[in-house]
Parts: sequence; C-alpha cells; structure tokens
Amino acid sequence: MVKAADVGIIGGGLAGLYSASLLTQQGFDVTVLEARDRVGGRIHGLPLGNGDTLDLGPSWFWPHQHRMAGLCQQLGLPVFEQYTAGDALYQATVNSAIERFAGAGTPLSYRIDGGVSQLTQALYRSLDNGCVHLKQPVHRLNRQDELWEIETPTRSFNARRLIIAVPPRAALESTHIAKHLSVPLQRTLRNTPTWMAAQAKLVAHYATPFWREQGLAGDAFSRVGPLVEIHDASAGEDRGYALFGFIGVSAQQRATLDQEALRQACLNQLGHIFGADALNPIQSVIEDWSQQAFTCTPQDCLDPPQHPECDLSAFSQELAHLQLAFASTEVAVQEAGYLEGALIAAQAAATR
Repeated sequence: MVKAADVGIIGGGLAGLYSASLLTQQGFDVTVLEARDRVGGRIHGLPLGNGDTLDLGPSWFWPHQHRMAGLCQQLGLPVFEQYTAGDALYQATVNSAIERFAGAGTPLSYRIDGGVSQLTQALYRSLDNGCVHLKQPVHRLNRQDELWEIETPTRSFNARRLIIAVPPRAALESTHIAKHLSVPLQRTLRNTPTWMAAQAKLVAHYATPFWREQGLAGDAFSRVGPLVEIHDASAGEDRGYALFGFIGVSAQQRATLDQEALRQACLNQLGHIFGADALNPIQSVIEDWSQQAFTCTPQDCLDPPQHPECDLSAFSQELAHLQLAFASTEVAVQEAGYLEGALIAAQAAATR
C-alpha cells in the first residue's frame, strides 16, 4: 500500500508551492505533483545564462499587494520598480508616424530582481527534498475510504486531504475530479476562465537599453499589431535589458500562423516603433500560453479575455466533506488572476 501523505497538492506553480511551504512549516507531510518538467506553472522565464530570467508569464506586482512584498522579503529576494522613466510611443496606423507622449504614465509596479522565476525557485528550494515530483501529470483522482487516490501515467499516490492548485478548467479537463463534485460546483468551476491562458508574449533580449538612451520608457501601444502593448522587461535595474509585448492576434488565428514568421513580424514592428536597434536582439522568443495544455483548455481559447471571478463559499460544506480545497489564483477571494491572488488562495486552502 502506498503511504498516504497528509496533504496531496496538484500543481507546482506559485499557489501549489506556497501551499506546500505553509503546510510543511506546520509539520504536515505533503506531496506536490507537477505535470511539467519544471516548477512554476505560468511563472516561466527565458534563461540568460547568469541565473537571471526574462519573464514569459506574469511580471509585476503592485504596492497594495502586501503578501507578495512580504514573501519576497522573507525569501531574501530583492525587488525593483518597473522602469517608467521616459516617454511612451503610440502606433495608430500602418502608414502614420509614431507618436511620442511625454511621460509613460504607467502606475508604480514592482518586479523581482532576476525574474519572477526566482520566487518559485526559492519556494522549491525551501521544501523538503523529495516532496515535489516533476513530470507527474495527474490523470485520475478518486476518493476512496477517506483517502484521495492520485494516479499519474507512471505512479500512484495517496493523500488524506487534497489541494488542487491548477486552474479549475484544467483540473476538470484532465483529472476526472468532476465525478466527486456536485453539478453546481462543477458549473462554477467550468465557468471560471483561466487567467491569461489564451495570451502570447514576445520577449526580446538586447545588449543595451537603447530605448532608455533615447529618453523612452519602453512603453508603446499599437492599433496595428501584431504587438499591441509593449513594456520594458529587463531582468534587473541595470542588466538583462529586454522589451516584451503582448501579441494581439487571437489564439485561433495564431494556431494557423508560422511561429517564426510571427516572431519576425513582431521584431519588424519593434524596429518600426523603436528604430533599427530593435531589429537585432541577442535572442527573442514567443511564449504562446494557448499551446500549453496544462494551462489552457479549448474553452479558454474560445472565450473573450476576462478576469476570473470564482466564489466557492457556497460549497464550503461540500469541500470540507471531501477534504478538498482549490488554490489557484482564479479562486482567490481578492486579487484573482494576479500573483497576489495565488498567495491568497494558497493561504486559504492551507488554512482549511
């Protein structure tokens, strides 16, 4: 018989790792199962070879998000202000001149020095050796004799309590958890969009911050595309210089495009907006989250982008009976969708 952990946690992203950290500090025996070959989930970075990464997923947190600030301080992770010291640019049409506006006007936000991946890596290192299992996609969850039976393609695990720290739709899609849930709870989870699941970002790494040298913040907005919103994405205040942009082409359209052609179109657009220096990055990459099966479901590709709202308070008794909690950022009672929301949801799940 497989030894049962006190708590099984599905998902090794920020919410899963933070849940595990809180529980192990209280003496619980936890098992974390992550489908990918890395921790982090939607927190992922382009390695620069010196330990820094450029964020391919979430990048920012804001002054009112005290849990993020506190956790970074606790883990000894320096933070810095998003670079906004300069003007912003606007591309209205294909043929019109690029417009320049005094002052970027971007609200104050913070970045983690060396990339957000530093946060999940620090949490990962803080956990007991061997409690996180990578490359273990959960394809079946079954409640039997007061235990959760957890099956992956290669292994089986047991746990007395279960935290699902992956997006609700992804959990329903892949784990067969639905058979244990009431129809109203299934409906609530299925109607919860996965934050940023159908988005794609281009990140371009440069030897020098040429936009800053031109008095620009790196902020640019376009009605032309393929990039519709661009910002400074440097790994630190004075290193790892980069720009990133959200791609405005829909997930369905992107699926029909040649990725290399799309990447080159993005670079050509950066060159048009910022000048010839933008055409020659050290490296550039597109992260298309709609192609990530462990994050994005077919429904997420069809739905228009919207902020998640998932109130599970009406199902407290049902979840308590099942010894089950959901902990992805989508189910947070506040700051849902953000890094802060992942911490809020994780703390609530660990407390329950």
